[in-house]
Amino acid sequence: MTQSTDNRGRDRRNRGSQRSVEPNGSRERAIERLHAHADRIEQRELRTALTKLEQHGTLTDAQRAIVVDMADALVDELLAPPTQSLRNPSSTNSFDVRTALELFDPDTLSNE
Repeated sequence: MTQSTDNRGRDRRNRGSQRSVEPNGSRERAIERLHAHADRIEQRELRTALTKLEQHGTLTDAQRAIVVDMADALVDELLAPPTQSLRNPSSTNSFDVRTALELFDPDTLSNE
């Protein structure tokens, strides 16, 4: 795994935590959990994909970068709707937080 791959996950988390929606930060914590969970999945799947691709021949740096960029873009697209929903100032329902966690990071709820 390249250093740039790890930095992308941190960049996404930082973008996801730039603004707090509620004074107690429960929505922001939920966003951070979603992004952290997605980063773990992305890293795992990237390792698997790159390993399988390497078994069929050496990947160039450009090919590896394309795979990493594609994974990053997919995760960003998948996280955009729940992140926007959690940041919606017109929604004050804590149900939104729980629903987002159930859908995108079910392990978080079992640990609470």
